[in-house]
Amino acid sequence: WHHIEHPDSQNVSLQVYCDASEKAYSAVAYLKGKNREGETVTSFVASKSRVAPLKKMTLPRLELMGALIGARLGHSLLKAFDLERNQLHMWTDSMITLHWIHSSAQRWKPFVANRVTEIQELTNPELWSHYMGKTNPADLPTRGQHVQSLIDSQLWWSGPKSLPAADEREQVDESYVSSEVNCELKTKHQVVVQLTHLSRLNHCLTLKNTVDLGQC
Repeated sequence: WHHIEHPDSQNVSLQVYCDASEKAYSAVAYLKGKNREGETVTSFVASKSRVAPLKKMTLPRLELMGALIGARLGHSLLKAFDLERNQLHMWTDSMITLHWIHSSAQRWKPFVANRVTEIQELTNPELWSHYMGKTNPADLPTRGQHVQSLIDSQLWWSGPKSLPAADEREQVDESYVSSEVNCELKTKHQVVVQLTHLSRLNHCLTLKNTVDLGQC
């Protein structure tokens, strides 16, 4: 545990990590700030985990559900600590989830669209970043860790030792996610009327007009 000075300081931020597996999805939050010695430290604040639904879902959808509980957790903690919206930083190891969050919710089918809409309302999409690897603490609950393993985990209580700078954060690789997200694109229905025998149609319209004039 670390003691962080001045929790209302602009130098303090909330760091929320999200992850999912076929078994569960999870989010864990840390408060990042300065201790009495002026050192930057992070301290565990809260976490949320959910067992994956019995009905089989794709991993990208589960990752999105992990992002949603992370957004809800982060939003509630912002209010609890009286912090500003831009002091909440969100992390996910899913490029597909990032792609959805960084785009318009109206592009997607209802399952994705509804969750992306809520995430964008609760958090700043620009402050969502990619964080990959075994040092993502939200990965621990998704692997069915024993409680004692979490208690003994330095990563769980203090979070990653370092985070990439804003200009070093990995951007969404559009070429990678394009094939994966196509199945969630909203279907566009186009009505195409093919006119055949156009001359016959014109003849019928002319005949109708002649009949109408004869009745006047």
